[in-house]
Amino acid sequence: DYDFSARPVLVTGASHGLGLATAQLLAAFGAPLALCARDPARLNEEADRLRAKFGVPIFTRALDVVEEETLAEFVAEAGRRLGDFGGIVANVGGARGARLEDTSADDWAYTLGVNVVGAMTALRAATPQLRRTGGAAVLVSSISGSKPAPGLPYGATKAALNHAAAILSRELGGEGVRVNAVGPGMLTDGMAA
Repeated sequence: DYDFSARPVLVTGASHGLGLATAQLLAAFGAPLALCARDPARLNEEADRLRAKFGVPIFTRALDVVEEETLAEFVAEAGRRLGDFGGIVANVGGARGARLEDTSADDWAYTLGVNVVGAMTALRAATPQLRRTGGAAVLVSSISGSKPAPGLPYGATKAALNHAAAILSRELGGEGVRVNAVGPGMLTDGMAA
């Protein structure tokens, strides 16, 4: 029997897919939620559904995780409103480009920003709170990060995320913060993660 009512959780990319499913599960266990995604209408609609169904406090902000200052401000504000985070789920992912010769430097920068920098920015901002609660971070990677598949920028940046999680589990583990990466594979909505 899990009770997360005193352990707020931050979920990025929470308006659909795996992020929304994660938010639904956490809300069912009573977790106060800080949810962010790019589409404000969809994010607020889903947050309203979760509030109505589960009665949990939810703080939302529409943002893009590649906007470092905006993401860090959201994490800080959510902590002030909901209390220190017991967990963070860095779920946002995406890619531009595919094959080497078809992938520009801008495609690489975008994909690295979405898949790695956004997760690191959110985790860096939440780390002081996670230290105080003995919390955990879950970095949503992909099976493509450990098993090469078409989509060079996506797989390479998810491999980087896996490596970052391994390093951070050592760096922060001694301070009481657990860090793990998960590679879900194919999802029921047809997306690969």
